[in-house]
Amino acid sequence: MANEFFEKTKKYNIHFTYNHKLQIKNIIKHLYIKYKKTINELLNSDNIKEILNNKNLNSVQKGEKIFQELHKLCYPELTEFNHKTKKLCDKIYNSTGIKVLLPQNFEGNFLIIQLKIQSYKQLIEKFEKLKNNPEIKKLLKLINTGE
Repeated sequence: MANEFFEKTKKYNIHFTYNHKLQIKNIIKHLYIKYKKTINELLNSDNIKEILNNKNLNSVQKGEKIFQELHKLCYPELTEFNHKTKKLCDKIYNSTGIKVLLPQNFEGNFLIIQLKIQSYKQLIEKFEKLKNNPEIKKLLKLINTGE
């Protein structure tokens, strides 16, 4: 089935990374088993058709967006969780200048804090901003409880 998918997308000159190709093979198989979605149904869905026909996207961007769309179809809860955590991480970075990273595949209920400082004063200032940031509490609750 996956070979059919890649064959049918060739005419759009789409570039998929090796990792995406491997994942897409599993996703297509899963979507067929779970939802009986055929390759034609996937390629004719509104979101995929829009990506395929978007002349503003290059081949790499189309590959990335199609992968994201297929991933969202296959794993809607994980995709939503990822979206929520990314949004909170971005808010934290924008308000504090501190980058918050999550463990790969959300395997762990901890955060990784990354910051750039040039002085002890900057360190204290950043920690004060972080300490008073409501988004960090929301993010910790989300990764610990899923809510």
